[in-house]
Amino acid sequence: MKLKISPAIAAEWDTRCIGEVVPALADIDYHNGAIEVSSEAAAEIAADCAFYIDPKAVDATAGERAAYRALLRQIAL
Repeated sequence: MKLKISPAIAAEWDTRCIGEVVPALADIDYHNGAIEVSSEAAAEIAADCAFYIDPKAVDATAGERAAYRALLRQIAL
């Protein structure tokens, strides 16, 4: 599955060391704006996004939640 990675998500993933959360992303350069991932990795990314859009779970800004929502929509299509 090909995913567009926004600069906001790339910055978030850098801050969070996303490779520790989604091991499939550990060796992927997501800074070029797009990545190709397996369906299993996409499911892990979707679960991560779902967690980060929940305002009760994480103290994230509205912009950060919007970026995660947009990524989750891509996976859901």
